[in-house]
Amino acid sequence: MNVRFEEQAVAQIRAAHAWWRANRLAAPLVFADEIASVVARLRAAELVAGALYPSRSVPGVRRVLCPRTRYHVYYVIDDELDAAVILAVWGGKRGRGPPLKRT
Repeated sequence: MNVRFEEQAVAQIRAAHAWWRANRLAAPLVFADEIASVVARLRAAELVAGALYPSRSVPGVRRVLCPRTRYHVYYVIDDELDAAVILAVWGGKRGRGPPLKRT
């Protein structure tokens, strides 16, 4: 399966990766490794990775936890694109989910 990224997800990944590299010197690539692992699972068509996440704005959202960094990856399956579309990557400690949208 193809994996695509919404623009807000790309920006969130870049910001989190930069923060992780600057602030977690003992494991600067853990965040990147976990995101790569989620993408690999989605490419392998593990479409039920993660749990359904309720969203009024985007139906069918699923959420996968990256266990070491505590970030969540929010995605949907787009049958027309034959792709998993990553909508957001959001720190689990924030206490609320991200604003979700499709462009």
